Amino acid sequence: MGVNRAATKMSILASELARMAGPKCQETVSAAMKRWEEKIRERVRLEMALKLADDSGWGRQVQRVAVITSDGLPAALLAHERDLTKDLPEIAGMFRPDLLNFKEASAALQQLLDRLGKLDTNWTERAKTEHARIVALEALTGELLELAKSATFTDRLKTIDEDILGAYFPVGKNPKRGSQPVVEIYWTVIGAVAKAIQVDVEGLALTVLTHELAHAYSHLGADTDGNRWADEAFCESEVLIKEGIAQYYTDKVVQWFQQRNIAAPFSAYAELLKVQSPPYHIHEEWLRNFSPEIVRAAMIECRNNQVTGTGGFIRLMEMAKERLDRHP
Repeated sequence: MGVNRAATKMSILASELARMAGPKCQETVSAAMKRWEEKIRERVRLEMALKLADDSGWGRQVQRVAVITSDGLPAALLAHERDLTKDLPEIAGMFRPDLLNFKEASAALQQLLDRLGKLDTNWTERAKTEHARIVALEALTGELLELAKSATFTDRLKTIDEDILGAYFPVGKNPKRGSQPVVEIYWTVIGAVAKAIQVDVEGLALTVLTHELAHAYSHLGADTDGNRWADEAFCESEVLIKEGIAQYYTDKVVQWFQQRNIAAPFSAYAELLKVQSPPYHIHEEWLRNFSPEIVRAAMIECRNNQVTGTGGFIRLMEMAKERLDRHP
């Protein structure tokens, strides 16, 4: 959600997720942040019509939100550490992508040995011996994949109502960085989840960055009158409001990517939705029933009047729709 609990440094689960993510994941995520952060900030700013820089009054006021790639683990996921690192099916599940890769590689290896055995007598007998070994490994792989079927990693994601691939922390909500608001991007979790749901790592990283920046802009972005969301009201707002707003504008930005033939963020967003909890789906109803003008008008009213309940926010959208219908 918008106000997350701070990440814990390398735990057993974090180490396992880093292994699952792969040796190049951190570099891939960091490069994606460097390449796309400013463009995503620009898209979020344009879609929400909110700016971190406020020029409406006397003097220019700027709210700065840093983006940091972290190897920590969100506290919400850390609560599942024991099960995910001690239960045999969960351990096997963490290796499922590797087991599937081996299954494909072993078939290619068998074909290679057949080719070599037909062309060179030195390989004929060896190919028979190696075939037997590969068959044994394939059987073991099949057994481990069967064990992994009982793993619940992605099912557990559906039970967590907090952002776990990244997080936005207002001032004072992250003990490590109390002096400024910050977005943290958890590359180990992104890499592991990308493998689990079979999406592009960079695409998922950009989706997460968009979502967390949408939290930051909805809180700290100034409207045309210089108003922002009061800290206390933002923090006390129900998760459905904050996640609904962040998801709504994430959808808009990944659609923008797709319209420019950059499909990975939208694909990652769509697949991630399948393993997310209910708060991350409320925006789907908004997309069906309310225009961007209506959602933004409700967001501004919500911020200005410190509405914290989901029912109140939905009523604001309905009222904005009624006004627009009367005066199109």
